[in-house]
Amino acid sequence: MMMLKSFLKKVGDVAFAIQNLSKNQLDINKLYAEVMKIESFDEITLDDAFNYLIQNEMLEKHLW
Repeated sequence: MMMLKSFLKKVGDVAFAIQNLSKNQLDINKLYAEVMKIESFDEITLDDAFNYLIQNEMLEKHLW
């Protein structure tokens, strides 16, 4: 249960970091650091999650 709470807090931290970023000023280094802080996942999975977030950010910019 404690591990789940820790994981959910980290996911919340990542979501908060994304929400606080200006759409035109994505701080990729800060986002990467937040994603990599998430425990209980291997580095490859976290890298995949980070890449997914970046790709969605780029797509969003092109759509608007």
